[in-house]
Amino acid sequence: MQYWTIYNAFEDYMKANLPVTGSHRLYFDYGTQTLDENYPPFHDRLRRTFAQLNADPDNVNIIKYDGHAHDEVSWSSRVDVPLKKMFN
Repeated sequence: MQYWTIYNAFEDYMKANLPVTGSHRLYFDYGTQTLDENYPPFHDRLRRTFAQLNADPDNVNIIKYDGHAHDEVSWSSRVDVPLKKMFN
């Protein structure tokens, strides 16, 4: 599947270049409806990748929002979460 080819390139780049410890914070979120319903396999693998890299779980967040779609209404209902993590 072409999506895995793109993901593999993304993952390779992250492994080589992305600091996952220290002061860097990473935040990913996704819903379970519309376009986001296709994301779980990618986020599951991303979780495993960060675990293999010994990423600090306080600084790396991957959050699933049940019932949320890939749209502005859903994003606006949870925008406070990454903002609080970013500025806390």
